[in-house]
Amino acid sequence: MLPTSRLALLLGLAALPMLAAPMAPWGAGLGAALDLALVALAAVDLALAPGPSQVEVRRRVRRRLSVGTANPVDLELRNRSARPLRARVADDHPPEFASEDARPRVEVPPHGARRVRYHLTPPRRGDFAFGDVHLLAEGPLGLVHRRLRLAAAAPTRVYPNLIGLARFELASRRAMTRELGLRAVRRVGRGDEFEKLRDYLPDDEYRDIDWKATARRGRPVSRVYQVERSQQVVVLLDGGRSMVADVEEGRHGPASGMTRMDAAVNAALMLAYVAGRHGDRVGLGVFVDGLRRWLPPRRGRGVFHRFTETLYAVRAALEYVDYRESFRDVVLRVRRRSLVVVLTDPVDEDAAGALASAVGVLRRAHVPLVVCFHDPGLLEAARSVPARPEDAYRQTVAQELVAERRRLAARMQRGGVHLVEATALDLAAELVNKYLELKATRRF
Repeated sequence: MLPTSRLALLLGLAALPMLAAPMAPWGAGLGAALDLALVALAAVDLALAPGPSQVEVRRRVRRRLSVGTANPVDLELRNRSARPLRARVADDHPPEFASEDARPRVEVPPHGARRVRYHLTPPRRGDFAFGDVHLLAEGPLGLVHRRLRLAAAAPTRVYPNLIGLARFELASRRAMTRELGLRAVRRVGRGDEFEKLRDYLPDDEYRDIDWKATARRGRPVSRVYQVERSQQVVVLLDGGRSMVADVEEGRHGPASGMTRMDAAVNAALMLAYVAGRHGDRVGLGVFVDGLRRWLPPRRGRGVFHRFTETLYAVRAALEYVDYRESFRDVVLRVRRRSLVVVLTDPVDEDAAGALASAVGVLRRAHVPLVVCFHDPGLLEAARSVPARPEDAYRQTVAQELVAERRRLAARMQRGGVHLVEATALDLAAELVNKYLELKATRRF
């Protein structure tokens, strides 16, 4: 039981007669009588206040909470008593989650129901748990609060932020993928199997014109070839120390505590979704000193679900990465020629050299695509005008790192490795663009 401000005020007023006791002997008795009366009323108020058996609660929350975004949580309160329920509500959500923490006040009519909504922002992916719901219910006289603890404990999972994927789905249905930074790529690849004839279009190649059909119909006619759709994509995520760091602020603003692994997971899911929509088989691996997790390439609607369930709790570890051993594992497991997408970020010259050397293991049997993070803060430091001696030192280090990244990119591209560099917030769109380009030009 907790007293309300009303009871505290009344008790203060009841004590006033005791102050007059030296001049009026009856003051002490009157004050004591008033205090006893208020205590009795408080006891009655407590007895009339709703108990745990008279209140029910149901928490409604998304089955998949998204990391780094505000997720709505609804608490449905049902009052089983014949008196109104006035209370403040506090949900025992995971302590890591950011919330408004407003502890809203709610009033539920007799035998009625009310809904309370608040929002939670999880800072990372993984498994978490909600606790019970706590109410501070006010008695009908407004003198005391009764603490109620309503059972509502339940586990919950935080998944990668799928809002971008939902926007892509909506945009693709409306043929507006350019809004997301995805460029329309013409499928210029030629299959070997003839499919049909159709009227010539301005973008058609001259070699596709069927001159005999053109002569018969009196207008230009093109041959259409069936392009192979069922290709194979293998996505590899670096689970080592370089992926632990938070991403820098990009042109879209702060990344809200997003790590490189979070950005890589989002990009992997977007690629899996798009590749699946294009009929490709998609596989997944998470590597450090070898493959730690592995999903063989599959095709169908269940691929994206498998990706999501595998990646929702994946975290990077402070361990050195063995690119060569990891890529050997992939070559042993994947026999069919595939586009192998490596999401990584070598943090120093040694790691960059190891990556450039090891990617040749993939190049012998597959088409490698290395995806690295573009650090806008690093470029800004390299181009800045130093104002103090320590700024000049930072600029020199930044310039050396930028030069090393450029040398790495040139070395891999000379070796036939495709490369994508993008900020964390643009990574998914740039990766999908590159995939569509390689698929359209039949590079794998």
